[in-house]
Amino acid sequence: MPVGSNDRLAELYGTTLKGNDINFRIFSPNAQKELNAVMPPQLNGAWGALCSHAATQEQLMETGVNANGHNWRPFQYAVTESGAPPLSGDAKSKEYEAASLAELSHGGSCAVIQSPDTSAATKTSVASVGHYLGNSTLEATVYVR
Repeated sequence: MPVGSNDRLAELYGTTLKGNDINFRIFSPNAQKELNAVMPPQLNGAWGALCSHAATQEQLMETGVNANGHNWRPFQYAVTESGAPPLSGDAKSKEYEAASLAELSHGGSCAVIQSPDTSAATKTSVASVGHYLGNSTLEATVYVR
């Protein structure tokens, strides 16, 4: 259910086909601005996290989201696909901090995901989550609400 708070713009829940809980949260407007301010220009966009108590961080880092026609990709793929140089300094620290804050508020493991379109951060109530195969292709998708 969209919450539109200072903490997050949306928070959606579901269960993967493997039976793992999944939580897709779109970061707050302030968190969006902070991440975009320190990332290379090729990585400016919308930001969120996928979290789970049962899935491992490695699994989450291979998971993507489609919502309202927007594709959210795992962070390491976002860096590669955008053509941005490998992250260092403030950008690397801010990405780690974003995942850590999501873990603190959710519990379990979290991985940062990114959409190249800033409008992807608008409120949403349904998303499709699945294994990310690159170039916006998701396999074994489940819906989260």
